[in-house]
Amino acid sequence: MHPLQWLLLAIGGAIVLSCWLRRYLDAPENQPHRVDFGNFARWVVVGGYLTCAVFALLAQLTGVPEAAWAMAVFALLFSMLAPSPFLCVIRYGENGLTIRSWFGVTHRLRWEDIVSVPAFVEDNSRYMILRTVHKRFILNPLMRGCNEFVRYAKEHITAQQS
Repeated sequence: MHPLQWLLLAIGGAIVLSCWLRRYLDAPENQPHRVDFGNFARWVVVGGYLTCAVFALLAQLTGVPEAAWAMAVFALLFSMLAPSPFLCVIRYGENGLTIRSWFGVTHRLRWEDIVSVPAFVEDNSRYMILRTVHKRFILNPLMRGCNEFVRYAKEHITAQQS
């Protein structure tokens, strides 16, 4: 195998492993509720990466170097999807919420910091936007617990305003 192919597989593997190790969000105990992607999405990414890596090795061993290059690139692309199901997490409770974004940055917010909460998604939109005083966060409605979070956030913001 060409050294660059090994490098692509190693980088992809490092990304997937890094995301796997950071999948748990450290949040205060009084934030028991959670919004995240389920294990199925995580295993799709890991399975896709591993499948491409194995096919890259098999293609190289069977003498099809072009396929090995393609599979090494696909393995790297699958690893680029890893942050979404592993890192994107919201924990929330009575006193606020903790959000970790796609890049792994953690934001701790109070309910007073929330400016607007997205509406429920009935039109099959791809995302919803949660606006805070200083930033906006994109929520994927496919995340497990997203509708419950929107309902909870609306109740807390309405209670704060009255």
